Amino acid sequence: MEEQWMPAGAPEEEAPEENRGLRYLFGWIDDLAKFFLLFILLLLFLVRPVMVNGTSMKNTLESGDVVLVRSAFYTPKQGDIVVVSREYNPEEPLIKRVIAVGGQTVRIDYAENKVYVDDVPLDEPYLEGMIMHAPNYLAGEVEYPYTVDEGCVFVLGDNRNNSTDSRAADVEQLANGQIMGQAFLRVYRDEKVRGDDGLFDWLA
Repeated sequence: MEEQWMPAGAPEEEAPEENRGLRYLFGWIDDLAKFFLLFILLLLFLVRPVMVNGTSMKNTLESGDVVLVRSAFYTPKQGDIVVVSREYNPEEPLIKRVIAVGGQTVRIDYAENKVYVDDVPLDEPYLEGMIMHAPNYLAGEVEYPYTVDEGCVFVLGDNRNNSTDSRAADVEQLANGQIMGQAFLRVYRDEKVRGDDGLFDWLA
């Protein structure tokens, strides 16, 4: 039987249109799977979800909300909402607001319903109602004015009358190393309490 001869460099016979479509589809699925794997790895190492448990950050955050927390290259700043690591509280991460950082001095005036940092009153539109008192379940309160050590932060819950925070003598300031990261985006809220807030909300 005579062999078929094809000149060098001659084009190969094209694959049927159906086969090319399948190859394209499988390639797209493979790229999509790699993208999702990379996305999950980024979430695990750079951003992590944390569920709010409790009312100490009400009304900014409700119990059951899910927030995204970033920790890579993060340094706490005044006004940030942060998550305290489980090393500090083994039961669950605490979510609080940074009121002062290292070197700043805090004073709480319950009569005026104001928090002062370096003798300047804070503008806190996220608060509702009066700060009637330090919660009576705190094991004694720190003495004011209270100066925060370098490398530490002074944190309070937005729901000042129902929050265990840096006011408590057995908590006081927290080292930066105890901060797991900054909660920067709420990604879930129960429909029953969502109202007009929507599902996603950048935290400030």
